[in-house]
Parts: sequence; structure tokens; C-alpha cells
Amino acid sequence: MKMKIIKALILFCGICFSFEIYLSPRYTQWEEFDTDGRKLLEEKGWILALGIRKEGKLFRGGAELYGGTLKYDGQTQAGTPVQTDSVYSGFSLYGGVGWYFGNSVLFSPKVLYTLEGWVRDIKSTATALGYREIWSYHTLDFEGEVVHKMKIMEMSMFATLRLMLGDAVMKADLEGVPTLYPKRGPAYKLGCRFRKNRYGVEIAHSYVKFNRSDPQPTFIPGVYVLQPESVRRTMSLTFFLRF
Repeated sequence: MKMKIIKALILFCGICFSFEIYLSPRYTQWEEFDTDGRKLLEEKGWILALGIRKEGKLFRGGAELYGGTLKYDGQTQAGTPVQTDSVYSGFSLYGGVGWYFGNSVLFSPKVLYTLEGWVRDIKSTATALGYREIWSYHTLDFEGEVVHKMKIMEMSMFATLRLMLGDAVMKADLEGVPTLYPKRGPAYKLGCRFRKNRYGVEIAHSYVKFNRSDPQPTFIPGVYVLQPESVRRTMSLTFFLRF
């Protein structure tokens, strides 16, 4: 009986207290396109994320906060060039299950639910009024990871297919502008990880596309607004520490 209690306590501690914290600088590019494929605007720069995650034998979960400033290079609806800053702050949460198969070389399939939201604050200029957008979307993620355990370190490669569960939601803080629903598009993430004892590093590329939303009427009769096709690309370098 005592041994069963001890085993249960060890399992509980492994589930609740074994985790990783990480710091991740990310070079991020945000682009928006017209219906003919012409680029309307581009934002690029660095975003910094701080997070915590659990990669157990069964349960997988994590949370992060991120923020940073991207350089905005675009135009007004009248075609006037605009260069300014876009300040981002956001979060993401995920949870799900995964398994390991194998010995020195392991394969781990995972199924995860992810929710992400952020604020995009486009700053005003002498020729254009700035405004804030609030975005959110959620996905069902299918990830496969191959792990090679060596004497000196552990190395892995992973690929994630992310299926959006419904359309995204975008609300701008402009009077009379309704909530818009950018349509779901393809999303994926590719990367590799290197671990040695408690320390590790991850290199990854991610891609998320939001298709053009349906036009929505404003308070001005006959005037409609929409969110154009939008693409986010990210290259990240993540440093993590296991506890």
C-alpha cells in the first residue's frame, strides 16, 4: 500500500511540477495583400516571448506572453505612403496529449488545442490616424516529432499542421467599424530542438495565413470595410531550461 502511495505521489509530482521555462526572440513579418496579389503593407521586426510548458509522457501544455515593435511600411486607403511602428502584445495557450514510441530513436505524435490572441497598435503619423486591432483565433494542431537520444545530447525534429477551428476574429477600435472575421487559412510550424541535461535550444519557422474577410457595413450607408488577406511568418530561436 505504501509503495502504491509513493508511486502515485511521484506520478503527481511529475505531472504538476516537471516543466520548462523559455525565452524566445522571434523575427516576425506581417503582410497584407489585395485581391490581385498586390502587397498593401508589410511589418517586420523582433518580438520577444516568455513562456512555460510541460512536455510529459502523456500531457502536453503551455502558456506564453509576447510583445515587441514592428516597422510598418504601408499606405492609407487613398494610397498615401505610411511608415510608422506597430506595437504588438499577445498571448497563447495550448494543451493536449502525446505519446512516445521507441528506444534510442523515438517518435512522438501529438494532438493539441491552441488559442492565441494579440493587440496590434498601429501608431499615428502626420498623414494617418493610428488605431488598435484585437485579434484572436484557435487551432487543432497535429504534430509529429522524431527524437534521437545520443550520449552527449538529445536531438529532435518536428512538424506541426495547424487546422483553424473557424474563422479568426478582428476588432478595430475605430468608431462605426464592425467586428471582422478573417477566414481561416493554412498554418504550420517546422523546427528542431537540441537538449543537454536541463538546457536546450529550439530553432523554428512558423506560417499562418488569414484569408480575406467578408465585407461588413459601417455606420455610413453604402460604405463597407474588410480585412484583406494577411500572412504572418516567424523565425524563432528559443532557449529553455527544464525543472
